[in-house]
Amino acid sequence: MPIEAFYSPPSTTNLMTVAVVTSSTRPSSVSQGQHIYETDTGKTMVWNGTAWYPPWSTAWGVLGRATLLTLQSNIGASNALTDVTGMSVTVTVPAGRRIKLSAHGTFQITSAGGFGLGIFREGSTILQRWADRQAFTNNENGQSSGFVTLTPTAGSHTYKLTMAIQAGPGSLTVIGDPALPVELIVEDVGPA
Repeated sequence: MPIEAFYSPPSTTNLMTVAVVTSSTRPSSVSQGQHIYETDTGKTMVWNGTAWYPPWSTAWGVLGRATLLTLQSNIGASNALTDVTGMSVTVTVPAGRRIKLSAHGTFQITSAGGFGLGIFREGSTILQRWADRQAFTNNENGQSSGFVTLTPTAGSHTYKLTMAIQAGPGSLTVIGDPALPVELIVEDVGPA
């Protein structure tokens, strides 16, 4: 059953019909700019001439997420950059979109004086670094979070979370736990 939007003043020629469908029953014969509403996802989608997308001017939300629920020890010993196991997300980004990478979790610095560092990377390219506080005692736990916004080129991108000891002795342990997961989230935040 279509939803009809009426324009003011009322007109019989300026009428927009939005098809009510599910994500698996999208129409195949469509015109550029046609709108649908998906009852199973709660999303309004627009045909751009090639594919269905949420309306261009809105944020599209989470594109991908990685979650760590276990411990990973000996990260960043001797100031080495270490990818956190399982903490990478591959997403496809259309041209002209802005995305936000964010990560949060708990880590432990094994030696007093160690200073933790979180890093977002794409391949070997460092996109953003964020430093956390210095450990004042051995095996001190701390919460860490960081984010960066980007306007990547169109196409597939793989983003990953890397950790290191920025300065001082020791190494890091990333503490993933079902009650306190470590997460890497990639979100579309709107047009560039």
